[in-house]
Amino acid sequence: MTVIGVLSTTHKTLSAMFAAGRDIEQCAGDLHRWFSAAQDLEQHEREVKNPSSFSKIFRGKEIERSAISIFAAKKKYERQRLELKNFIISHHGIKGWDDLLKLETKIRKQRTQAIYAQREFNRKVKEWLVIIALLALMVVIVIGVSILVKAGY
Repeated sequence: MTVIGVLSTTHKTLSAMFAAGRDIEQCAGDLHRWFSAAQDLEQHEREVKNPSSFSKIFRGKEIERSAISIFAAKKKYERQRLELKNFIISHHGIKGWDDLLKLETKIRKQRTQAIYAQREFNRKVKEWLVIIALLALMVVIVIGVSILVKAGY
């Protein structure tokens, strides 16, 4: 999962920037990438917890592996989030953390509307196309068999 890599890399960058005395404003881009990766992780977790019918059938073992990876990534994310929270509160107070949470909420809403809703729609369209294709194939088979039966084969 590339999300784990983005979380780790961004967290390392943020830690180095904070240790060097950089301000939150100077770290805004990295904070945005970190929050985006965290949301991607949570979205992936939701998808694994609620897999499509086709995923259950064709990707059973992959879902189990993903669940284990997500569990480990979430624990790492929780540690990183606590470190970030402690840093923000120690340098900007509770209000700074609250402001950051408001920004995170805004980012989440934008990403949910722009990315995840479209991804979910695409997934459902693909599922319906496969169902329609399978039904069409069944109809063709039934018609073919009935023609063969009428022809005496």
